[in-house]
Amino acid sequence: MVEFLTQTDEHRLLHETAARLFREPDHLLRTLAESGLLALPFAEADGGWRVDGSIDRTDQAIAFSAKGQAYCADSTLLQAVLGGDLIAAGSTADKADIVQSIIEGRERIAVGLHEPHARTDLYHCATTATKTAQGWILDGAKTLVLGAEGASRLVILARVGERGDDARTGLGLFLLDPSMAGVACRHYRLRDGSPASDIALTGVVVPEGALLAGPDAAADLLDHAVAMARLCLAAEASGLMSAILAGTATYVNERKQFGQAIGSFQVIQHRLADMATLTDQAAALVADIARRSDDLGAIDSAHRAIAEMGLTVAKAAIQLHGGNGMTEDLPYGAALRRMMTIALLF
Repeated sequence: MVEFLTQTDEHRLLHETAARLFREPDHLLRTLAESGLLALPFAEADGGWRVDGSIDRTDQAIAFSAKGQAYCADSTLLQAVLGGDLIAAGSTADKADIVQSIIEGRERIAVGLHEPHARTDLYHCATTATKTAQGWILDGAKTLVLGAEGASRLVILARVGERGDDARTGLGLFLLDPSMAGVACRHYRLRDGSPASDIALTGVVVPEGALLAGPDAAADLLDHAVAMARLCLAAEASGLMSAILAGTATYVNERKQFGQAIGSFQVIQHRLADMATLTDQAAALVADIARRSDDLGAIDSAHRAIAEMGLTVAKAAIQLHGGNGMTEDLPYGAALRRMMTIALLF
C-alpha cells in the first residue's frame, strides 16, 4: 500500500515515523502525542495537521496503514479520529480546550454508538435523553464501546425526540464524564484482544451544555465521523494485508519440500499472486477514498470490500504456513482475528 499513498518525502517520513511508534506499543498514547500524530484528524484551525476545508485524508490513511503493517490493534488513534471529529464539529462551549487536550494526550474519548439489539445499525437507537429544566437525563445501554476503560470522556448517541419514518431523525450526541452517577461499565476484550466495553446509563443527569449536537445536526455529524473511522480501518486493513503478504512470500521462499522451496511450486505462486492482487486492489482503494473523503458512500463500500479482501488474504497466509500458521508464534492468527474485528466495527 505504501507506494499508493506516499508520493512525497513528507509522506514517506510520516509512514516511517508511524511504523516505528506502532511497533513499540508501550506508552503509545504518550509517544503518539509527542510525535504529533494525535493532531492528524484535526484541521489547522483546531490545532491539527489538516489544511482547513481540505477533504484529503491521505496523512491519516498513511498513519493507519503503518499501524496495520506493525500488527498493532491499539485503538488510541482511532478514538482520537472518531471522538475528536465529533467534538470538533459539535457545539460544546469548551470544545477547543478538549481538542487541544486530545492532541496533547491528556484526554481519551470513547464513543458509544452501538446498542445490544441493533447489530450494526447505528440509527436503531433506543437510548433516550429526556429534557429537564436543568439539562438532560440519559437512560439506555451501549455496547462495543472502544477504549472506554481509561477514557476521560464519553460521547453517547441518544434519542432526544420522536423517531419519524427516517431513523436518522430525533437524535442527539452528548458528552459526559464516565465517572458520573448512573454510568456503569463492563470491560472486556474483543476477539483481537483490543479493549471494549458495555455501558449502562441509568438516570444519568447531564447539564444543558453536554449536548454536542441536537436533532438538526447529529445525524450528519455522525455520518461523517463514522465514515472517517471506516476510512482509517480500511487503511489499517490494507497495511495489515501488505505485512501478511510480505511475511508469507518470505516463508514460501525459505520453506523447502522435496528438496526445493515451496515458492517454486506453481500452485503456491498462484496463491501468492491472488494475495498480491487483492493487496494492491485494497491499497488503490484506500488511496482513492483518502483523497476524496467527502464521498461517504464510497468510503462505506471500500471499507466493506477491503475487510473481505483482508479476510481472504489472512486465511490464505495461514493455509500457506501449514500447521505453523495456526500457532501464536506467528502473527497470522492474530491478523485474521483483527481482520474479523475490522469487518464488524461500524
